[in-house]
Amino acid sequence: MTTKEFIESLCQELKGVENPTAFEATLILDGQQPSIGLFAPEINGRGEGQFQPTGENSPNIDLSNQGMLKVSGRTEQLRVTNYRHCPHDEKSNHFHLHFEVVK
Repeated sequence: MTTKEFIESLCQELKGVENPTAFEATLILDGQQPSIGLFAPEINGRGEGQFQPTGENSPNIDLSNQGMLKVSGRTEQLRVTNYRHCPHDEKSNHFHLHFEVVK
């Protein structure tokens, strides 16, 4: 499955859910504890999205340059190729990320 196909399938799943916004997911960055949160893919199909931690562990982006994202209920593994803390919204602890499906 390509990254674009993965995003399209996630968007199809969201259409069947009332008030769809995001999927439960786990972000695993090298050398850090897994972070549980909500993942919202961008519909543009370019492998972009947002991750908002909901558990106790929040990623420390200064300590890692690689990671994986596991969306609950899905078998695909996503390689996180770039991520950064959102500098525009100090009230919300979320991250912008780029990802690709690992084949």
